[in-house]
Amino acid sequence: MIATRFAFRSLAQGRPLNLPQFRRHTTKSPFHRRDHTASAPAASSNVTTLSSANAAPKVVEVDGMPRWPSLTSAPGLLRTLDWVGTVSFAHSGALLAASLGMDLLGTAAVGTVTAVGGGTIRDAMFLSRSPFWTSETEYLLLCAATAIATFALWPVVSDIVPEDHPALFAGDTLGIAAFCVIGAQNGIRAGMPPAVSMLCGMATATFGGAVRDVLCKRDVRIFHSHAEIYATTAAGGATAYLVARAARVPVRFRIAAGLGTAGMLRYFAWMEGIRLPTWHERVGENVCYAEKELCDMNKSNSIASEVRMK
Repeated sequence: MIATRFAFRSLAQGRPLNLPQFRRHTTKSPFHRRDHTASAPAASSNVTTLSSANAAPKVVEVDGMPRWPSLTSAPGLLRTLDWVGTVSFAHSGALLAASLGMDLLGTAAVGTVTAVGGGTIRDAMFLSRSPFWTSETEYLLLCAATAIATFALWPVVSDIVPEDHPALFAGDTLGIAAFCVIGAQNGIRAGMPPAVSMLCGMATATFGGAVRDVLCKRDVRIFHSHAEIYATTAAGGATAYLVARAARVPVRFRIAAGLGTAGMLRYFAWMEGIRLPTWHERVGENVCYAEKELCDMNKSNSIASEVRMK
């Protein structure tokens, strides 16, 4: 429009069209543009800065622990209980292996598997990553030292601290409580849904003992009701931790909820002999009936043989 008006005005006044002036008028200045694109970058950058400054950052809370034990914070205390549980599990596994006549290598292997096997299965099966002890090698050293000491002192330890000793029960309870919370935390850090995080907690606390039972040719404890509930207590502790986290309570209370729930369930199950229902009696009756039928059959066959011989 500016160039057109300049051309008509020049022709109306009888002046020749000045091409340099025409070009200058036809070249639009950035400040004459309707969209003001020249000033847009500064404005947009200000808006971006303000929006980023005003927008609330997305906070993803992930509960973690220090690498080394500490008593100055709830996460540090959880790490301390983690080490206590590791020693207790390694000791119980080594004690069982030594009592079955395994040598030093077998005792150390069973003790180590009992302590770190649950976390290993959690990482490999649920989280698809390398086992935690490949970077935290102190756990291997802790397990190996505990198992070797148990083997060396087995004649004395087996008499002073048998399998059903209250001290072993206390260490086992602390281990289950710490492991189920730590397993749930690992599931959360890996972005797993709550149900899978709960399974991570239960696996961390109990699957090492399952591998121990397989290696020692015993019935897997967590799958049989020969004794009180075990894996259920770990699942309860992990669930309590996840519920407390979903309620956004402080970290120390989340950890306390998981530890307290698992510990109390384990204690009451031990005191009251709480077990999951089974078909043990029905299976026993069927076994007895089958044995009776087999005995009757054998007796009939022996009578028939005697008759034929006569």
